[in-house]
Amino acid sequence: MSLLKPLSRPSRQRGAIAVLVGVAIVGLVMMAGLVVDLGRLYVVKTELQNAADACALAAARELNDRSEGATGRSKNAAISVGTLNKVGLQSDAVVITETDIHFSNRLEEAAWTDTVQDDSVYAWCTPHAASVNLLFMQAGRLLGLASPDAIALSADAVARMMNSQSFCAIPLAMCTTESASTGFGFEMGKWYTGRLTAGNGITGMYGWIQFGGPGAAEVAEALAGPGLCDVRPTHVDAKSGEGQGIAKGWNTRFGLYAGPFSNITLYPPDRTGWAYSPTRSVLQGHTTVTIPGNWPPSDAAGEIDFGTPANPRNAYYDYLAKKDGFVPYDPNNVLEANGHTANFPGNPGPLRSDDHQAHGQDRRLALAPIIRCADWTPTGKNMEVLDWACALMLSPINDPDTDVRLEFRGLASAGACGSTGAPGNFGPLVPALVK
Repeated sequence: MSLLKPLSRPSRQRGAIAVLVGVAIVGLVMMAGLVVDLGRLYVVKTELQNAADACALAAARELNDRSEGATGRSKNAAISVGTLNKVGLQSDAVVITETDIHFSNRLEEAAWTDTVQDDSVYAWCTPHAASVNLLFMQAGRLLGLASPDAIALSADAVARMMNSQSFCAIPLAMCTTESASTGFGFEMGKWYTGRLTAGNGITGMYGWIQFGGPGAAEVAEALAGPGLCDVRPTHVDAKSGEGQGIAKGWNTRFGLYAGPFSNITLYPPDRTGWAYSPTRSVLQGHTTVTIPGNWPPSDAAGEIDFGTPANPRNAYYDYLAKKDGFVPYDPNNVLEANGHTANFPGNPGPLRSDDHQAHGQDRRLALAPIIRCADWTPTGKNMEVLDWACALMLSPINDPDTDVRLEFRGLASAGACGSTGAPGNFGPLVPALVK
């Protein structure tokens, strides 16, 4: 009889692998949820910060002019620009209200105010928090782990106006008969026009110029494009020879495209094409007739309202409102001497409002070199640049012989006319983030 006993068969452990797989799947789902939700949080936080940055920059840009109504202009610009950004992969609107925008002359928490003061330098924007639903991380509840339903994200930004490294200017010079001590004789809000001729120029008259390079092509391209950038000219040359290309380039800024300047991406318009023209008297045959304009506006009795020195009827403030509303050019705003609507080179049709909104930039507040009227000749060379005038381009032009209308807004040396360019220590003021 054998003393050996047969080995017992091992017990069968059915279902162990299934349990392990089930636990692993829960862990993998939680890890995937963590990755996805953290990614969403990062994206939404970045989008909200972009909105805050845009809001602060737009608000600071309007601090270039702290006159009456600056608070409304700054807050309206901040809300309009900031809310163009969205969150949640650009699917949800950003909420910015007037109470989210503050101003100060220094970066101290107690110094912020709800209104623009005479010494306001900084603009602070705090969009409403964005709530992100944590859809995948809620899988942790399968294991009894606490998991929040959503996380609220916030962002803020502070911006101010700073000198730029570079700037762009249009190839048009304004002349003066006075000195720097009088601000070169220019008056804020005054309209200037009139072509320069040798020997008889008066302050505010203009002439087409060249910063360098022959012919009119460069001048027209500069008008249609950003202008003459990254240059610091101390002298300019008069431009000889004229063509309709200059008018076509100028008119793109009003949303009127023709000829070689028909690409709205390469040659963006201003955010509004609305034009301004004065009521004027012209001689038709032997009769003097009145050609109506749209500025200054008329009061309820139909009388032209020229305003007062304390509350002038500058077109600039109406332009800001039109720009915020992306108002397109109206053909009835510019009439020729015969009273008919103006015809422009290439017969361009006005853009739609949504085109100005989608493609528009600040293109009608321009810098123009100031020269001495006595230095001007049609073939003048090396005319000294005394300063840079900030001027509002008021209306499109038929051709280079048609008088240009400009509203003076200040001297660049005094901080007028925010321009393109990166923050630095030279040139006109540009908005820059400081926080």
